[in-house]
Amino acid sequence: MEVENPFSAIPSMKLDARFQDIRLEQASETFAFGKISGILEGVINDLVIADGQPARFQANIRTGERPASSQWISVEALNKITVLSSGQESGVLYGGLARFFDNFRYSKLGFKATLRNDKLKLTGVESRDGKEFLVVGSLLPPTVNIISHTQEIGFSELLRRLERVQSDRPEAK
Repeated sequence: MEVENPFSAIPSMKLDARFQDIRLEQASETFAFGKISGILEGVINDLVIADGQPARFQANIRTGERPASSQWISVEALNKITVLSSGQESGVLYGGLARFFDNFRYSKLGFKATLRNDKLKLTGVESRDGKEFLVVGSLLPPTVNIISHTQEIGFSELLRRLERVQSDRPEAK
């Protein structure tokens, strides 16, 4: 970690970070995001924080490839990921599939992101046929995929979406 321009009006901090073995079940409960199980790992390079906000970074965050790890995601968490990536709720999840299942299996979950000049470029954990998958379903049912249809958004817009999903309360069943 290094501090740049510490005595200027807008000092900045630069760092690289690597993390592993983050238990998603505990993290998703802590942040009231819906239930997700699995193990998260990732790297954030060239993170620059200026004026208290991220100004630049490259991130690769994904679930680890651990065969013994149970990987489930709730309808609530799927909907919040959809809101973050597209700005829209998925009526299909709440209206259709949720009548039959509360949780879905997945094989991969994650994203790659690059922030420059308030523009966030977002790609999925897997690319297939020009589609970016944020959640890739497993071979065993019940399974679901989440595709990001918006590959570039303003970072300030993403922060608004994050506030929105954190303020939403889960729907009662």
